[in-house]
Amino acid sequence: MKKEVIRLDLILSYWLFFWWILYELKIVSANPKLFLILGFVVNLIMLARKMITHSRTVVPFIIINTIIKVIPLIALMNTVITQNDVSASLMVAVIYLFWVLINIETVVRNIKNKAIPPFEYWWTQ
Repeated sequence: MKKEVIRLDLILSYWLFFWWILYELKIVSANPKLFLILGFVVNLIMLARKMITHSRTVVPFIIINTIIKVIPLIALMNTVITQNDVSASLMVAVIYLFWVLINIETVVRNIKNKAIPPFEYWWTQ
C-alpha cells in the first residue's frame, strides 16, 4: 500500500522556514527566532522517538531539519527576540491553526492513514 504524503502547507516547520526567508530578504521585519527555537526543541524530541523506534527516516529527518531549522537558527544567532517578534509568532500560530482547521478533513485523513512528510516519503521510495 502506497503511503500518503502530508501537504507542505500543513507542516508548521515549512511555514517557519518560509518566514525566515522573508525575514532574510527584508520583506518582513519580525524575526522568527523564537518559533524556530521552539520548533527545534520539538524536533529533538521527535528525533529521539525516531531513534528509539529505529525509524528508517532518521537520516532524512536530520538532513531536512538541519536545512529548515539549524541553518536559520545559526543565521539568527546574533539577533534579539523583541516584543514585535513574540507578537508576530502568536499571529503566525493563530493563522496556522485557522489553516489547519480549514483543512481539518485532510489532517484527520493524514493522521488516520499515518501519512508522512514529503521529504521522508521521497527518501524511503
